Amino acid sequence: MTTFDLTVDGSTVVSPGTITTPDSAIERPARPARRARRRWFRAHSLWLQAAVFTVALGAGLFTGYLINR
Repeated sequence: MTTFDLTVDGSTVVSPGTITTPDSAIERPARPARRARRRWFRAHSLWLQAAVFTVALGAGLFTGYLINR
């Protein structure tokens, strides 16, 4: 555990020991989950584009149907 002592110009703002955080939170490397998520979106971007296009096309056709019935 690492303890932080927050001071401003030498005067204690927060008493020592009130803010503690595990060392693993400080020394953790850059977020691997974010990289994995980016890799997943890059690999499936064509499928996602096709899905968005299909939903937009369906919404447009349905709107046209409602207007012209």
